[in-house]
Amino acid sequence: MTGKRGHKQCTHCEGYTGPRSLSCPHCGVEFESRAKEQRDPNKPDGRGRKICPDCTQPNGVRARFCKSCNFAFTIKKRVGPMRGQITEWEDLAKRTKVKVIGGSGPYYETPDGERHYSVARGVYHVLSVEKTGLNVNSDKYGRRFLYMGPKIKSRIATNLWEDACKIVRVK
Repeated sequence: MTGKRGHKQCTHCEGYTGPRSLSCPHCGVEFESRAKEQRDPNKPDGRGRKICPDCTQPNGVRARFCKSCNFAFTIKKRVGPMRGQITEWEDLAKRTKVKVIGGSGPYYETPDGERHYSVARGVYHVLSVEKTGLNVNSDKYGRRFLYMGPKIKSRIATNLWEDACKIVRVK
């Protein structure tokens, strides 16, 4: 059924067609279909699914609650630094290129627990290393200070937090 790389070959006329074709464009013979209608709707389609332990309904891998019975899934959090993350930021040289990973740094927390980060993710050049962070510059965002100290509650407001930016080295 398969012929040239990425193409189907018709068993009737031996003509080639696209990999997703349902019938041969040359002779009209219909190919065997592996349509989703033939699959068990309760069985996950490989990767990207998790099964609810209460109702056995498949859900998206990032779902926090089951879409059928509202079961609360436990979310595993990564412990420790991510691959390539710079933890010894005090030793960074001037002009080193670093990239801020999204979802890190100082943030504002809404009453329902949603976080709004104040540092834009992107590539920055280190200008100087300070006691609690880095003075950086970016073509897109200009001069910024990247807080790298411990997580502390802001003295300005109760819903502001100073948290370390997660950075990786850029070549």
